[in-house]
Formats: sequence, structure tokens, C-alpha cells
Amino acid sequence: MCIITLFMSSTPLTIALMIGSVRPSRQSHKPAEALATLLHKQGIEPILLDLLQLDLPMFADDISSASAQTLLETYKQMDGMILVSPEYNHSIPACVKNAIDFARQKELAEIPLAIATTSIGPLGGARALEAIRQSWFGVRGIVIPPFLQVPFVADFNAEAPDEAWIRNAEAFLVGATRWFSIIKEGKHLVD
Repeated sequence: MCIITLFMSSTPLTIALMIGSVRPSRQSHKPAEALATLLHKQGIEPILLDLLQLDLPMFADDISSASAQTLLETYKQMDGMILVSPEYNHSIPACVKNAIDFARQKELAEIPLAIATTSIGPLGGARALEAIRQSWFGVRGIVIPPFLQVPFVADFNAEAPDEAWIRNAEAFLVGATRWFSIIKEGKHLVD
């Protein structure tokens, strides 16, 4: 049994789960769906931010589009985010950087991020992890220690992930929700 609930704050957590790919042939949505299922089993209903469905315009000074407003409102509500991003060409997809850039150094300030990366090869998105960290720090967000890598994502079965992946994912979620709770409670102490 997963112990996520042991680390929950006195008030419920609002967690966003972002799927960071918009390609028609994308694969990172599969581990994101499996993570959502694990969160649901623990009574946590994440706000899903699927960048394919959100269809954000490229960032510019005008943030009046409905999709940009949805994104920014979610950023304001959330206590933490879990980002599932593929690695593209040793970095991150433009849509992930674009979604982060919409925050403009205020909506994501002091918001914790747990990162899950995917790749079609054996490294599981290790280089994307570093690019995401740099971008999140750039908007004054907090990158928390747990991370999850999903190598050979094309072979990932979201409906029946293997036991080793489930154990790793549960440990990742325990760490993430623990940090989300600690940071949320800490903010209440200084407000």
C-alpha cells in the first residue's frame, strides 16, 4: 500500500499534472495517465493540463487567449505540479518551455515541481530533466528532489505498468506530495 496520505497537509493539496507533448505520435501521455491513476487511488484528483488539448499560442505579451488564461488560473490554484515531459533532441519540447514562460516569474514563484521524463531510448529523459530544472528556476519555482524517468516509453503500458515501475512511481509520488505539503504548510506559517 502506498503511503502518500501520511504526508498530506491539514488542507487538501491541489496538484496539477501536465502532459508536456503535443505531437500526434506522442508517448509521454501514457505514464502521465498511469500517474493520474495512482493519484486517484490515493484520493488526489489532479488538475490535468494536457498541452495538446490546451493548445497554447506561442508566448507573447498578449496573454488574453482562453488557453493562456486557463493555464495561468491553474498555476495560481495549484500547490504543486507534476510535469511529464519527453526528451526531444537532448532537451525539452518547445511546448513545455512555452507553458513555463507564460508564468512570467510570478505565477510559479515558490511553486514546487516534481519532474517525470520520458524517452524512446534507455536514458529516460535525463537531459530533459536538466532543461526543465533550469526553466523552472528561471520563473523562481522550486524543483523538488524526487524525479521519475521512463525509458523506452513506446513500450510503456499505461493500463498495466510493470511492478517495478509502479514501485518507482509510488515512491516518486510519496516524495512529491510530501514536499508539496511541506512547502504549502510553510507558506501558511509565514503568511
